[in-house]
Amino acid sequence: MKMMPWLPARFEIDAIILTGYSPAMIDDEYDTLRDWLRMKWIPGDTTADDILRYDDWLALPPEERAARYRHMSEADAEFWLEVETARALYQDPVDRESGITEAKVARYPERYGRSKDSA
Repeated sequence: MKMMPWLPARFEIDAIILTGYSPAMIDDEYDTLRDWLRMKWIPGDTTADDILRYDDWLALPPEERAARYRHMSEADAEFWLEVETARALYQDPVDRESGITEAKVARYPERYGRSKDSA
């Protein structure tokens, strides 16, 4: 099986799921789960079971999700739309900008190893 660049090794995901997600989860674990699910954020106060449900939901074809929406309460539909929105707004780590712009370098050249004269 070919590993996708956004998908960490399965044992990492299993270890995170077995230990359970908590709001105090360290950033690396949160980012690993977020990248595994390909979501910009993970909605709500989730548990390990929720993470698996999100993955299952997002794996469904759009037609199947649309059919399930018809039989949901409004609150449930809003929640699952938030999950889909988080997926739609996700950017692959490879495509993310570093956050260091030329404007930042010009404003704070010493932070980025440049002299004020060269900026």
